[in-house]
Amino acid sequence: MRNLQARVAAAPAAARALGIRGLLAGQLTEHADDPRLAAVGEIGLDFFVPGLDAERQQFFYTAQLKLAKR
Repeated sequence: MRNLQARVAAAPAAARALGIRGLLAGQLTEHADDPRLAAVGEIGLDFFVPGLDAERQQFFYTAQLKLAKR
């Protein structure tokens, strides 16, 4: 995240588009008010890959929706 911040700071016209992973959700919230933030990566539930935890996916999907509504 620091490397991204440095690059964006060096290019004032740059827009940010961030993905979301469980460990980054707090950082995304922290930067949500940055006017350069243009997008948060795609969201969705993946039931195609066997063995993925559906409850965990739902937790992060809900967090992504809440963040997108901001």
